[in-house]
Amino acid sequence: MKRIVLGYGLSVLLGTALGFLIATSEFLKDTLGGLVLSLQSLPSLCWLPLAVLWFGLTEKSILFVVVMGSLLAVTINAEMGASHVPKIYLMAGRNLGAGGLRLLLYVLLPASLPHLVAGLKRVGPLPGAR
Repeated sequence: MKRIVLGYGLSVLLGTALGFLIATSEFLKDTLGGLVLSLQSLPSLCWLPLAVLWFGLTEKSILFVVVMGSLLAVTINAEMGASHVPKIYLMAGRNLGAGGLRLLLYVLLPASLPHLVAGLKRVGPLPGAR
Protein backbone atom coordinates (compact mmCIF):
# COMPACT_ATOMS: atom_id res chain seq x y z
CA MET A 1 0.00 0.00 0.00
CA LYS A 2 2.93 2.32 0.77
CA ARG A 3 4.28 1.88 -2.77
CA ILE A 4 0.94 2.68 -4.34
CA VAL A 5 0.34 5.79 -2.22
CA LEU A 6 3.87 7.09 -2.74
CA GLY A 7 3.87 6.36 -6.48
CA TYR A 8 0.42 7.79 -7.06
CA GLY A 9 1.19 10.92 -5.04
CA LEU A 10 4.39 11.41 -7.00
CA SER A 11 2.57 10.97 -10.30
CA VAL A 12 -0.10 13.50 -9.28
CA LEU A 13 2.54 16.12 -8.42
CA LEU A 14 4.69 15.48 -11.49
CA GLY A 15 1.73 15.06 -13.85
CA THR A 16 0.06 18.27 -12.71
CA ALA A 17 3.27 20.26 -13.06
CA LEU A 18 4.06 18.75 -16.46
CA GLY A 19 0.50 19.29 -17.68
CA PHE A 20 0.54 22.95 -16.68
CA LEU A 21 3.94 23.41 -18.34
CA ILE A 22 2.70 21.82 -21.56
CA ALA A 23 -0.45 23.97 -21.52
CA THR A 24 1.45 27.22 -21.05
CA SER A 25 4.29 26.59 -23.51
CA GLU A 26 3.64 26.26 -27.22
CA PHE A 27 7.06 24.64 -27.74
CA LEU A 28 6.36 21.92 -25.14
CA LYS A 29 2.89 21.36 -26.58
CA ASP A 30 4.39 20.77 -30.02
CA THR A 31 7.21 18.52 -28.80
CA LEU A 32 5.95 16.65 -25.74
CA GLY A 33 2.19 16.83 -26.26
CA GLY A 34 1.99 14.14 -28.92
CA LEU A 35 4.52 11.93 -27.17
CA VAL A 36 2.59 12.01 -23.88
CA LEU A 37 -0.65 11.29 -25.69
CA SER A 38 0.80 8.32 -27.58
CA LEU A 39 2.57 6.81 -24.56
CA GLN A 40 -0.61 7.02 -22.47
CA SER A 41 -2.16 4.20 -24.49
CA LEU A 42 0.46 1.73 -23.23
CA PRO A 43 -0.61 -0.53 -20.36
CA SER A 44 1.29 -0.11 -17.09
CA LEU A 45 2.81 -3.56 -17.41
CA CYS A 46 4.72 -2.49 -20.53
CA TRP A 47 6.96 -0.29 -18.37
CA LEU A 48 8.14 -3.29 -16.34
CA PRO A 49 10.99 -4.45 -18.65
CA LEU A 50 12.39 -0.92 -18.82
CA ALA A 51 12.13 -0.56 -15.05
CA VAL A 52 14.02 -3.80 -14.48
CA LEU A 53 16.72 -2.80 -16.96
CA TRP A 54 17.16 0.67 -15.50
CA PHE A 55 16.69 0.03 -11.78
CA GLY A 56 17.10 -3.74 -11.34
CA LEU A 57 14.87 -5.71 -9.01
CA THR A 58 14.46 -2.96 -6.43
CA GLU A 59 11.80 -0.77 -4.89
CA LYS A 60 12.64 1.90 -7.45
CA SER A 61 11.49 -0.30 -10.33
CA ILE A 62 8.14 -0.97 -8.65
CA LEU A 63 7.73 2.73 -7.92
CA PHE A 64 8.59 3.57 -11.54
CA VAL A 65 5.88 1.25 -12.88
CA VAL A 66 3.28 2.70 -10.50
CA VAL A 67 4.24 6.28 -11.41
CA MET A 68 4.24 5.64 -15.16
CA GLY A 69 0.87 3.91 -14.90
CA SER A 70 -0.87 7.11 -13.88
CA LEU A 71 1.52 9.97 -14.70
CA LEU A 72 0.52 10.32 -18.33
CA ALA A 73 -3.23 10.32 -17.67
CA VAL A 74 -2.82 13.00 -15.02
CA THR A 75 -0.58 15.02 -17.36
CA ILE A 76 -3.07 14.90 -20.22
CA ASN A 77 -6.01 15.94 -18.06
CA ALA A 78 -4.04 18.71 -16.32
CA GLU A 79 -2.99 20.06 -19.71
CA MET A 80 -6.56 19.83 -20.98
CA GLY A 81 -7.90 21.61 -17.90
CA ALA A 82 -5.29 24.37 -18.03
CA SER A 83 -5.84 24.99 -21.72
CA HIS A 84 -9.63 25.23 -21.23
CA VAL A 85 -9.42 27.95 -18.59
CA PRO A 86 -11.08 31.06 -20.04
CA LYS A 87 -8.57 33.79 -20.84
CA ILE A 88 -10.70 36.31 -18.97
CA TYR A 89 -9.87 34.49 -15.70
CA LEU A 90 -6.15 34.87 -16.33
CA MET A 91 -6.53 38.51 -17.35
CA ALA A 92 -8.63 39.23 -14.25
CA GLY A 93 -6.05 37.55 -12.03
CA ARG A 94 -3.25 39.61 -13.58
CA ASN A 95 -5.31 42.80 -13.17
CA LEU A 96 -5.76 42.02 -9.49
CA GLY A 97 -2.02 41.65 -9.02
CA ALA A 98 -1.47 37.92 -9.31
CA GLY A 99 1.47 36.76 -11.33
CA GLY A 100 3.65 33.69 -11.59
CA LEU A 101 3.04 31.24 -8.75
CA ARG A 102 0.09 33.17 -7.31
CA LEU A 103 -1.65 33.14 -10.69
CA LEU A 104 -1.03 29.40 -10.92
CA LEU A 105 -2.25 28.60 -7.39
CA TYR A 106 -5.20 30.96 -7.12
CA VAL A 107 -6.53 31.13 -10.68
CA LEU A 108 -5.25 28.37 -12.97
CA LEU A 109 -5.39 25.45 -10.52
CA PRO A 110 -8.94 26.07 -9.21
CA ALA A 111 -10.29 26.76 -12.71
CA SER A 112 -8.80 23.56 -14.13
CA LEU A 113 -9.76 21.38 -11.15
CA PRO A 114 -12.68 19.52 -12.86
CA HIS A 115 -10.39 18.20 -15.60
CA LEU A 116 -7.65 17.47 -13.10
CA VAL A 117 -9.95 15.39 -10.89
CA ALA A 118 -11.08 13.45 -13.97
CA GLY A 119 -7.44 12.53 -14.58
CA LEU A 120 -6.94 11.37 -11.01
CA LYS A 121 -9.25 8.40 -11.28
CA ARG A 122 -7.52 5.12 -11.93
CA VAL A 123 -8.33 3.48 -15.27
CA GLY A 124 -8.01 -0.29 -15.00
CA PRO A 125 -6.67 -2.54 -12.26
CA LEU A 126 -3.18 -2.42 -10.85
CA PRO A 127 -0.68 -4.89 -12.27
CA GLY A 128 -0.99 -8.19 -10.44
CA ALA A 129 -4.30 -7.25 -8.74
CA ARG A 130 -7.21 -9.62 -8.94
